Amino acid sequence: MGQYLYRESWLDDDDVEIVVKKAGKAVPLTNPSELVEEVAEWRKAYQIHYWFQKSYTAEGGGEIDDDTRVYADVEDIKELLNVVGAVLKDKSKASELLPYNSKNDKGSYSEHYYWQLEDTKEMLEKVVEQHDSRVLSGSSYYRYEVSQ
Repeated sequence: MGQYLYRESWLDDDDVEIVVKKAGKAVPLTNPSELVEEVAEWRKAYQIHYWFQKSYTAEGGGEIDDDTRVYADVEDIKELLNVVGAVLKDKSKASELLPYNSKNDKGSYSEHYYWQLEDTKEMLEKVVEQHDSRVLSGSSYYRYEVSQ
């Protein structure tokens, strides 16, 4: 299972110019209205999927599958970051806060589980830092998706 977190920014500034490289050449995108960036990626991080599933279900959503897009704001990302930090600080909280939850695997709280959390912490800290230092006007949201 691949899991992805994207930042979607809707730009209000008419003076925005973004330059992308296409076939090695710089191509300016003048006055784009939306910018989508992949900001985090996981592979079989069932504990992270569990957190998004729990949040999505709490808001009335169903099972997250390949066609589901779960939207979050930066406060949700900060909440997940806090939960990850709490589990890394006190591993006895893992099964309560971020259970390893897979339909196909009983899972374990192995070294790999905690490595995924360390990696997640690093990625989400960068996401929050980038969000807080954005110079673009407009609003940004985050989208979580999975692919089997």
